[in-house]
Amino acid sequence: MELAALFLFLSIIWQPCCNGFVVEDDKLPTREFELRMPKAEPKEPETYLCTPLKLDKQNTYYIVGFEPRAEKKTAHHMLLYGCKTPGRYDPVFNCGAMTVKQEGLNSAMNPCGSGSSIIYAWAQNAPKLKLPKDVAFRVGGPDSGIDSLVLQ
Repeated sequence: MELAALFLFLSIIWQPCCNGFVVEDDKLPTREFELRMPKAEPKEPETYLCTPLKLDKQNTYYIVGFEPRAEKKTAHHMLLYGCKTPGRYDPVFNCGAMTVKQEGLNSAMNPCGSGSSIIYAWAQNAPKLKLPKDVAFRVGGPDSGIDSLVLQ
């Protein structure tokens, strides 16, 4: 793996909720959101870094696709976790029990502090993913159980 300044991000394609149902419809707005790994610069191979994103508790969203913006020369894989709480609230933190810890960053044993679910995985230049019609991941809002996303 080439060590270089790492600027990973993942575009998440989402739609707002309509009466609790996901309906793929050209009339519903679909938006792209970029989840970035800010100023992440791994110093050694096997370094696992995470960045959290707190979601809006007032609005429920439905993730209907993912578009990775990384290449295998800079990242072996990315995981997107849905969490009740993130492992830490720092912009970037060391995450994972069996990783090289990067000096100067706080650490958490896991990407999520509680309520962990992997909702997307990417590796080795895999293409973007659009979920099938009427399929989505419900996140945010008052009762989804996913109050944060964490990109590892």
